[in-house]
Amino acid sequence: MTMQALQQQDFKSLIDNHPRAIMLATPEPRIIYVNRRFRSVTGYGGDDVMGKPPSVLSSGLHSESFYRGMWEGLSERGRWEGLIWNRRKNGEVYPQWLSIYPVNFAGTQMFAGVFMDIGELTENDERLASLAYYDPLTQLPNRALFKEFLNARVSQNHPDYPGFAVLFIDLDFFKSINDLYGHECGDRVLQEAALCVRSVLRDGDVVARLSGDEFAAIVELNGQDTPASICDRMVRIFQAPVVVDQREYFLSASVGAALFPDHGRTGPELLQNADRAMYSAKLAGRACYRMYSAVDSEQGRRHQQLSEALVVSLKTAPEEFSVVFQPQLDLMTGKIAGYEALLRWCHPEFGPVSPADFVPLAENRGQIHELTEHLIRCVLQDLPNVPDRSLPEGCRIAINISPGRSTIPGSRLCLRLSLTG
Repeated sequence: MTMQALQQQDFKSLIDNHPRAIMLATPEPRIIYVNRRFRSVTGYGGDDVMGKPPSVLSSGLHSESFYRGMWEGLSERGRWEGLIWNRRKNGEVYPQWLSIYPVNFAGTQMFAGVFMDIGELTENDERLASLAYYDPLTQLPNRALFKEFLNARVSQNHPDYPGFAVLFIDLDFFKSINDLYGHECGDRVLQEAALCVRSVLRDGDVVARLSGDEFAAIVELNGQDTPASICDRMVRIFQAPVVVDQREYFLSASVGAALFPDHGRTGPELLQNADRAMYSAKLAGRACYRMYSAVDSEQGRRHQQLSEALVVSLKTAPEEFSVVFQPQLDLMTGKIAGYEALLRWCHPEFGPVSPADFVPLAENRGQIHELTEHLIRCVLQDLPNVPDRSLPEGCRIAINISPGRSTIPGSRLCLRLSLTG
């Protein structure tokens, strides 16, 4: 046996027994060899693909610019690595992690494509664990993989393909489960909630856990279901309690939807607009869905900006808050019986903000007690500057207390001020 034959035999044995699928191709490119793992992953035998371009495996989901970037990476860096969608022989489209690099063997220049089916991720594979494409709690794709899914689906921009919708699902009141029962229980509830979300969608749809209690989905629109009907089912699935260890946990879901291409032509734009639509559902009272609307989105953006500004102002700029005193008249005598202290907020960027806007924000963010403290502080600062004759003996000053957050019974606290002594 010649050295060259021995080398060829060893080379072939090395490739055939490699745990990853391997495809060798010429620079043209044409496939010249595939190993056993390639055949088991793709379903194609050697005779099916030998002499054909690697595009025989293409799913059709990627644009020309995607493949141009691949070849530019090979040319500039000598290697390309990333997520790509390909199609098995039976027609199934699946995601694979592909590495392409040049190989020189016996004077022959080739390209080796080494890949794995991402759906076969295992905890024991360090390389796959580092990719972190799946959420370990729910076994759903995570945010990184979902973005790859979405970008691949957007690139499939063909008039013959039906449209699709991106759903953003947020579980209402989930934090209270963690607070009351602990994170271990919360994880179990999340796992059941993920099954609920999955049960609403079809096999061809993609669902992911983005973070915490947030999920997202890519829903194909084939004419059988409308986006509204899918969103409605997603809301209704959580009207029943989630059961874990024979205990019932009550959640609800706020759902937002954005349609391609009407509400966005890129993955990030669609996901962002679905998120904005979900936020509109939150503002509408939760446990409902909203389709993306530019008008609602603008209102939601301002709402979010105000919410973030309120947090900063409460923590760092108490001087932005002041109080006005509204007189309360005794209808029998016509005299002033007391005053109601009303908090005002003047922000340097947004100007005067209505209490009808910032009080609900503080309640929703759990900061209403801080707002009440500011109100009392302002009252106490202003009282020494009020002339005694303006406040008759026994005058009351009333302040509003949020009944949902306060431990003080009722919705109004009255301070009786004595001016004697």
